[in-house]
Amino acid sequence: MSTLKTAIAGAGYLVLLQATSRIGTFLLGIVLTRFLNPEVIGQVYTIEFISATILFVSREPFRNALLRSKGQSLKTKEKTDEKAEEKESGTGLRRRKPQSSAPTDESDHRDDNSTTANVDDEINYNQAVVNLSYIPVFIGAILTAFFSLGSLFTSSSDSSSDIDIHRISVGLYLVAAIIELSSEPFYIAAQRRLLFSLRVRVEGIAFIARSVVTVGVVYYGWISSQKHGDFDMRFYGLLAHAIAQLVYADVLLLYYVAYFLRTDGWNRFIGFFPRTLVDKKSKSEYFTTPELWSLSMSFVTQSALKHVLTYGDQLVLIATGASDHDKGIYSFVERLGSLVARVLFQPIEDASRVYFSRELSSDEGSTTSQKKKSAWSLLSHLLKIQSIIALYFLTFGTTYSADLIQLVYSRKWAKGDTPHALATYCLYVPIMGINGITEGFFQAVAPKDKLHSFTRWMLVFWGAFAGVAMIAMNVLHLGAVGLVLANLANMALRVWFCLRFIKGYFGQNLGSADVYVKSVVVWTCFGISWVVALWSGTVLGADSFRPIAIHIAVGGLLFAISSLALYTQEKDYFKQLMRLREGR
Repeated sequence: MSTLKTAIAGAGYLVLLQATSRIGTFLLGIVLTRFLNPEVIGQVYTIEFISATILFVSREPFRNALLRSKGQSLKTKEKTDEKAEEKESGTGLRRRKPQSSAPTDESDHRDDNSTTANVDDEINYNQAVVNLSYIPVFIGAILTAFFSLGSLFTSSSDSSSDIDIHRISVGLYLVAAIIELSSEPFYIAAQRRLLFSLRVRVEGIAFIARSVVTVGVVYYGWISSQKHGDFDMRFYGLLAHAIAQLVYADVLLLYYVAYFLRTDGWNRFIGFFPRTLVDKKSKSEYFTTPELWSLSMSFVTQSALKHVLTYGDQLVLIATGASDHDKGIYSFVERLGSLVARVLFQPIEDASRVYFSRELSSDEGSTTSQKKKSAWSLLSHLLKIQSIIALYFLTFGTTYSADLIQLVYSRKWAKGDTPHALATYCLYVPIMGINGITEGFFQAVAPKDKLHSFTRWMLVFWGAFAGVAMIAMNVLHLGAVGLVLANLANMALRVWFCLRFIKGYFGQNLGSADVYVKSVVVWTCFGISWVVALWSGTVLGADSFRPIAIHIAVGGLLFAISSLALYTQEKDYFKQLMRLREGR
């Protein structure tokens, strides 16, 4: 199988892994929220952030460098009918077979010496790759020691027993981080060999094991409480997640070790252990090559920026001193909302980005007017689709959040700030979808100087996000709702930046923009539906199943009426969509 075909197949495996893990996380959340309250989920959220920080900071620069470096590696594939002795070495390389006949002249001697030298250089280079992949373990150990000291002096509870379980949980997470980092050499080797299916199996099995252990420990605690007293959800909640994370890391490491021992054999498996190398000319010892180290260091700043942007929510929650209750609520709505965003928006974003990249690539020089018109037609359609999705989220998402939580999760989560936070997140989801389209277009066609400018503006926008979040949470005391609003503001600024670029890219000569629903009838119908749904939920309440069922029935009727109004007013647009889908 060619590298391209392997990469395409690998992408399919990774999409499957991503979808499975997200759906699994959603189902796991449904189970756990029936036993645990927002305070416990918030404390787990904080500990998971510590673990994620250790893993990300320790390994991200080295992963980028080692997976990008080409070196002298040989392309290999996963074992099928090959014999064990023909498999790759532990460093991800296959030794060349010796020549079957001895050289007969001086030229043959030179060729044989050259081949041997190339093989030796190849082995040394890939041993340097293995050596460098152990650096994250040492960095992780330093960070673990730092956070271990921090956990001795900080805790979110005044009770000594609560402090003990918090410290135990943090300790287990830190040990799990070191174990997971120890599997990094095997992860790098699997990726360099294009063994994507191996990664899917390893991480899939580890995820299942973690989920089973989490639910098992919590359920065991709940069963025990039926016999011996009250259920200590904080003790069993923290302990369950910590033990499960340790199991996850153990499964990762043990599966990788077992696989490479079986396929490579012990003699080649020892190539996964770090060892010093000797330069043949200078006879000096070295651990890795200057090129690999320099490449890794070049990713440090980029990785730090990525960490801040990726985990900005957790950073702000910790910096503002948010309560465990607020952290738990935000963790709940963020995971639920991101699942919806990925399922609805990700396929559209990925497909459109590929199309725009191929049709309007800035590397191809000037783009024809016809291609621009086609691209604008698709882009305007995508933005209008997002505006239609926004109508439904704004009308029904904001008015049925409490009912969704009570029916799918539990009544204790439907009380307090959780429904308000989820309703606010329903305002954020449409902006997220529009940003996916506009930012995808920008990244596909913008020249390099614009891309660099966008990176700088991203930092500015993140600063604005942090400022708004601190004011909303510390001054206005909006809790998790304030953080969602800050995210909305950040995303709106990113949309604004990309829309400015889009307007300048297409100019004013491509016709009027039809990027949102303009019908007054549709807006009026959805507006009335929102008012009626809000009134229905307020009057009927949610104390029992009967009023909830009536409220949902009212919502179903309003949904049908609004959808009918949308179809009748936008019938021509939907016909255009069908023609576009059929390629006409």
